[in-house]
Amino acid sequence: MTLQEIHDRFSDYIHKIKDEGFSMVTNHNYDMVFQDNRVKKFKVATAFNIFKLYKQVAIIFEEFGEEELSNVPYLLNQYLEKEEFKNLKIEVIDPLDTSRIYKGNNLLFNGRIFIECDKIIGEKKELYQHLDQLNLRYHNIPLYVTIRSTQDYKKVDKTKMKKVFLCHDHSDKKVVEKVSRELSRRMFNVWYDKFSIKPGDSIFEKITEGLNQCDNGLLFLSKAFLKNEGWVRYELQSLVNRQVYEKRKVIIPVWLDIDLGDLKDFPWLRDKLAVIYSGDVKAFVHEISGALK
Repeated sequence: MTLQEIHDRFSDYIHKIKDEGFSMVTNHNYDMVFQDNRVKKFKVATAFNIFKLYKQVAIIFEEFGEEELSNVPYLLNQYLEKEEFKNLKIEVIDPLDTSRIYKGNNLLFNGRIFIECDKIIGEKKELYQHLDQLNLRYHNIPLYVTIRSTQDYKKVDKTKMKKVFLCHDHSDKKVVEKVSRELSRRMFNVWYDKFSIKPGDSIFEKITEGLNQCDNGLLFLSKAFLKNEGWVRYELQSLVNRQVYEKRKVIIPVWLDIDLGDLKDFPWLRDKLAVIYSGDVKAFVHEISGALK
């Protein structure tokens, strides 16, 4: 595939998973010059959602391996300081309220980076390990990187962009965020409050939307979760209602720091085969992926 074809595929993907909002993608061409004077062309695109007022970045290569990865921190720092990222030259009229106009400098950067390519050179697992070790940040924003190849996009068609809602107590966010990132890397469309609710959004409306649209809900059961009388109870009841009305498996319980005795007040959960989180997020997501498809 050419760089432009990979860019267009990413743009189509963004529109597919952002069906609740109005998304757009920019397109910029750059050269990567190596010490031996070799030159590789690549693209950088900024994808933005005009309803939610956030933006994210895609770096687009024909092939991606350790050589390209070693340049990612430099490329990101260069691009994120450029005018075309900080103040996107856009001006869009809100299709629902024509009196409102959005400009590029209204958009928040959510820290998500997509590396898009036709082929991966080497093992993706090793590339991710390298990326995780880099602990990339921008102005104290942790950067969350996802690598996607043509092979990954073929899997998207098979999974039909499964939507997964992550129901959890606030105190368990360290675990849940790791799971969210790993699920996204495996091409699931994840509803996770930190990434799915933006400043100014109605919390109730966004949670309800996520609950209504999801294919499955992961319940991260912990002692704190079972004591939570707030949003968690609303989310839990909504998922239970969907499971009853649709007569299919919607809920997948995940045990964090509990055992069977902690579920004495939840007899229906005692009967559900749960996945026990061991601390290895990659092994955990691999285990539950089959249940989500």
